[in-house]
Amino acid sequence: MSVAIAFSSKDRVELSKQSIEPLLQPDKFSLYWIDGSATEAGIELPTKYDHLKIASNITGGADAAIVYALTKMLQDDHEYIGLIENDVLLDPDWFVPTMGLFVRGAKEGLDVGAVSPRCYVDRILCQRDGYALMHNLGAGAVIFTRKAATLVLEYYRTGWTTENRTAFAQLCGLDIGAWWAFSGNEHQLTADWTFDRILALHGLASLALTPGKATMIGQEMSLEQQGLQLANEPAKERVNDEAFDQFVNRSMLLRREVYSIRCPVPLTQFDGAATYFPHQIASLGGCREGEWKLKWSQGWGPFAYRTDGNAKLVLPLTGPCVLMMSASAPGVKARVVDKHSGYNIEFEVMQEDAGRGLMNVTVPGAFMYRDIEVTTQVPGLNFYGVMTRGVQVTQPGNWFDYSVLPRP
Repeated sequence: MSVAIAFSSKDRVELSKQSIEPLLQPDKFSLYWIDGSATEAGIELPTKYDHLKIASNITGGADAAIVYALTKMLQDDHEYIGLIENDVLLDPDWFVPTMGLFVRGAKEGLDVGAVSPRCYVDRILCQRDGYALMHNLGAGAVIFTRKAATLVLEYYRTGWTTENRTAFAQLCGLDIGAWWAFSGNEHQLTADWTFDRILALHGLASLALTPGKATMIGQEMSLEQQGLQLANEPAKERVNDEAFDQFVNRSMLLRREVYSIRCPVPLTQFDGAATYFPHQIASLGGCREGEWKLKWSQGWGPFAYRTDGNAKLVLPLTGPCVLMMSASAPGVKARVVDKHSGYNIEFEVMQEDAGRGLMNVTVPGAFMYRDIEVTTQVPGLNFYGVMTRGVQVTQPGNWFDYSVLPRP
């Protein structure tokens, strides 16, 4: 059994010194250290340890580090692929019980895609004996099967609370909005909140130990202030055999393709609008040219692209669309051209600051499949995505991984 764990850090040296210790088990798994440090002490720290595969200067935000780690470990052909962040302190004996969840879940009829030694109470879907079926594990401490890690990359994007509530209600008849930390609110979700929904919609389960074998360290706000509570004991209020059995049965039907729930690649709304983020342009058959840099947009994307000079985007689309963009400085101009109709407009892009958000540029169009081109000759144009009236034609084989992203 080939297992790889990626430990991610960015400076905070004393924190990493604590949280790396339970991961120094070379007889059990390969350890990758994914580091984005800017200080000398942070950059040097990984070199002080043996039996590591070190990737330095992985910048551009936490999501870039996650995508890099998954990409690298998949390329190295590991069977199980894990992510651990440096603010998660694991118990010394965390590994064997955590990996044992794959077997425990299988004995109860589940096909387990992800497991975790860490468990938050409000993220439990159904409590079992010694473990919990989860609706969210997060990216802080998780181990995926190879199939699950592949799905996470394929569908990598930010999400919406309604997407998660709907998916798990369809699978087990429970509305997580009744007890999760977000209550009944509707808002955007960071990318790691989509992982377990994606797996569930492909018939895979996410499990966590209860009680867990992890604590959180170095938090700027306490867990209590964040509205979070670690499951230091089983959550008796989440015991629900009927809901669990329904999840088991419907997951099996999904895997057999008897039962189907849509799992869209773009962010889709109930009115049919679809949003494609910059890192999904290749799936449309589009491309970027010229000088582009990566801009982390944690709650929306989570990747935006910014120009560093002369640059162009090509977007093959059907029908009208809305381009979402901003400028990092005054005086940034962009041009949008519809290659079919001849629509051609140049304009100054609204500067993004604390008082103003994104500029939405509407491009008219009949139901004609054509290229929309966005060009600029200066640095400072930020592109956040394109919204269309419906899901667009996508081209198979346009796989998303770290190689798709421009460098920060």
